[in-house]
Amino acid sequence: MGAVQGAALAEGLVIAEKAGLDLKVVADALSSGAVASPHVKYLTSRMAAGDHGDVYFSLGLRWKDADYGLRLADDVGASTEISKAARALYEESLGDFTGDENESVIVETVRGGRPLRR
Repeated sequence: MGAVQGAALAEGLVIAEKAGLDLKVVADALSSGAVASPHVKYLTSRMAAGDHGDVYFSLGLRWKDADYGLRLADDVGASTEISKAARALYEESLGDFTGDENESVIVETVRGGRPLRR
């Protein structure tokens, strides 16, 4: 579920940026609205600021957890199309980065490697 939240958030922030929206305003809205889980709050500020340094939860660990969850889902015959799409983004990011960065770095993969406008 964490991978799905992170992937959806990265995609939404990139859409907001491409639409010319102020990322600070968007980040504030996401961090205080209905989707504001603790995970979303921490990722939103990092993604909007392009701050992937001080690692809270690494890209590699998030991919590993998503992969384990999908293996379990396969074992029990559960449908996982959304989770598979999220894992694919994290896997693509592992090709762009070392895996030791904060998981928020996936936003850079969604953007094609360009830093977010601050």
